Amino acid sequence: MTDTTRRQAPRSVLSKHEAKRCRLFARLSKIGFTPVLLLLLASMAMACSDDAKQSLSDTAKSIIKEKKKSAGKSEAKAPVPISVYTPPPQSPLARKVHPRLYLTPEELPALRQRLKTLYREEFQKYVNELDRHFDDLPESKIGGILYLDTKNYAFLYLIDPATLPEFSFGHSREQYGRKAIEHAMFIKRETRHDRQSSAGLQGDNGGYLNLSLAVSYDWLHALLTLEEKRTLADAMIRLYDTRDDEADPGNYVKLSNQVTGYIHSGCAGALALWGDDLGPGYSDKAQEMLNFFNAVFLERSLAVGDKVFEGPGWGEGASYYMMGITNVSFMAGAASTALGENLFFKHPFLRYNVLYLLYNILPLKLKDNYYLSRHDTNSLQKVIGSSTGRICAISAGALQHEDPRIAGLAKWMMSESGFGQKMEDWKYFDPRIDYLFFKFIWGSAEVTPLTPEQAGMPLTYKLALGEIVMKSSFDKESSTHIIFWAPKYWYAPHAHKDIASFTIFKHGSLALDAGSPKNANDFPRSSSAREAVFHNILGLYDPDEPEDADDRNFMNFSFSARSEADHWQDEEYQPNGRNYIGEIKALESNADYDFVDYDYSAAYRGGDKSKASSAHRRFAYLRGPENQEFVLIHDLVESPFEKRFLLHTAFEPAIADDQITVTNNFEVAHGRMIVKSLLPAQKEILKIGGEAMWFVDADGKPVKSRGPYVDWGAYWTGSYRAEIRSKDGEFLTVMQIGDSRTLQAMAPVTKIASAVCSGALINGQRLVMFSKNTTPQRSLNYKISAQGLVSHLVTGLTPNKMMQLRKNGNVFLNVKTSEQGVMYFKDDPQGSATYEVTE
Repeated sequence: MTDTTRRQAPRSVLSKHEAKRCRLFARLSKIGFTPVLLLLLASMAMACSDDAKQSLSDTAKSIIKEKKKSAGKSEAKAPVPISVYTPPPQSPLARKVHPRLYLTPEELPALRQRLKTLYREEFQKYVNELDRHFDDLPESKIGGILYLDTKNYAFLYLIDPATLPEFSFGHSREQYGRKAIEHAMFIKRETRHDRQSSAGLQGDNGGYLNLSLAVSYDWLHALLTLEEKRTLADAMIRLYDTRDDEADPGNYVKLSNQVTGYIHSGCAGALALWGDDLGPGYSDKAQEMLNFFNAVFLERSLAVGDKVFEGPGWGEGASYYMMGITNVSFMAGAASTALGENLFFKHPFLRYNVLYLLYNILPLKLKDNYYLSRHDTNSLQKVIGSSTGRICAISAGALQHEDPRIAGLAKWMMSESGFGQKMEDWKYFDPRIDYLFFKFIWGSAEVTPLTPEQAGMPLTYKLALGEIVMKSSFDKESSTHIIFWAPKYWYAPHAHKDIASFTIFKHGSLALDAGSPKNANDFPRSSSAREAVFHNILGLYDPDEPEDADDRNFMNFSFSARSEADHWQDEEYQPNGRNYIGEIKALESNADYDFVDYDYSAAYRGGDKSKASSAHRRFAYLRGPENQEFVLIHDLVESPFEKRFLLHTAFEPAIADDQITVTNNFEVAHGRMIVKSLLPAQKEILKIGGEAMWFVDADGKPVKSRGPYVDWGAYWTGSYRAEIRSKDGEFLTVMQIGDSRTLQAMAPVTKIASAVCSGALINGQRLVMFSKNTTPQRSLNYKISAQGLVSHLVTGLTPNKMMQLRKNGNVFLNVKTSEQGVMYFKDDPQGSATYEVTE
């Protein structure tokens, strides 16, 4: 390997401060400052002291930010047409019957029977707790429990104690109903709305204010007087009229942890009020709110989950997922019964929601828990606990009739998997908090648990927003866990710029996501951790990328997404749209291998300049026994800038010649990964990190961060970064994954190359070939030397095409390529052999 010393040409003949001011004035000009005003600012700057110049610069930057902010807001304020929504024919909402939120009159007899048989002990405990707190004044109840008790007492009215003589009740049906009305009349004064903490249920803002009012109105409909109905209706209308403007169509994406709470204002009220004759003006307002419900929940939440997310998951990391998906689920539960269709089953985004948990649980138990991957937005998310239990309970209960397979998997996760926890052991457990929805309405006592194998779950699964998870097994301790990010769309208020990045866990973290912008005090974090340089990408280094000399260089992509695009049909989500950033050209998986071909050229489109005309990453995972698993990454990028293969590691890697060795022996971890760079031929391999250097930019400058910088944090966010640097546009990297106690040296790896393809022969037994072109190939050839059976994985061919395979010039096989353009066969070359594939 040849090390090269990079020399940077002078960035400008101007002084540093002069160049900085020129760039600043150019930016001011772009947002509308006139030449006269710019000249005045320039004169002021020349006459100022250094401190005053800095103050002037800071002021100008603030003006730019505010101008951009106000421009974005004014653009978002343009009204978005909302269509009139008509409820499905014969649905409870269309028939104007009550109750219709979570329960319907037809469902009550079966529910009463389940309470008598399946939940007899729990229901009596639930009643006893509500009786014990019956005389508590509403004002004495803190936040969430007030909202929950409003629904609890309404439920006892709805279920009717007279129909359940097997149980002991301390009060009559009407008394429970009147207690619920007392609570509802107290909380109608609230103006806080439903925000992200709603998902916590027991928090000060938990329990869902809007749904509490809506459920009270709906479940107590027969008991409420007209005046009381109007009072509750007025409260729900007020919450709708004063909703957060991000909830409105065209203002902001809806699938964020906060906005999913905001849209409860209006949506809950619409489902409760629509169709009722409350007097002049109420019907029109209820229709307006129903139109809003359709626009922001059905179209911009659930449909977007199906069409843009393209699978279960979230765009903000695991902890925000826990909050956001709970907000969505509670609204979906109310809407399902009102509309007469199970939205959990109808929408794949919700139907397969539990798979986001299953495939993101990282193997190996640490500190008595398991953890979810991608801690983009908050503290490291534990698996064993109430958040996981609630989400699994909803899936198990809501899907038990329409999809018993997924329901069974959810039941297994919450009961027998080792990831679950008894409901009574949940943090803050209280029958008043948990039993109504997670035991009675979404109860799963009749669901048969199914392991992932019994449920037929594949080892590879594509989750939302291009998150492709590859596993060696479902063993919760020793499985290999790999994620490759191949998003088609950019949709995220908090998303990290991890396009075409990857993470690898095997007996511990080996290649990790260093993005850690928010975390608890026992965890390090960086203010810039969402940037591209903190992820395992092939970065493009432009020395002039920072707009100001004091700014940091993050090797970022150059697309310019629009966060106001909240409908799946918006132009931003169409090909060549601003939020369209990549395309999976091939995705194939079987017991032996996974292969992904991802074109992310669009991520470099837009902005002031494009850094690359073409960018492709091919990712192959070869399964095998312990210490015989391999990952191959083939990068093809057309760009004038230096390329940097980034690899973030928990602890200091060892570099020798063209190899990087990563070892993780933290606590019970015992993982090792040996990385070999086959291409480019001319490169520089180095490492950055260690004390005071955990979070540094592409120039090696530390970014703002805080500790503690301890091994526990390093395990998750990384303390080092290895880089392979070159001006060449083709990289080929092979990684061997295994156990640090037994994997001591890398298996023999030989580079195989011809004019049209590059690849690697591993152990003389496994061959993977990648095309050097970005379009499907009609022919290619390569030569290998080996003794014994060799498996050939040849990629980048014309899909679904019968190909002729020649060996040493003789026709050997006729093989049809797969739908993904892959040919897979086994053969003994008996020494040296040339293989040629042609149509």
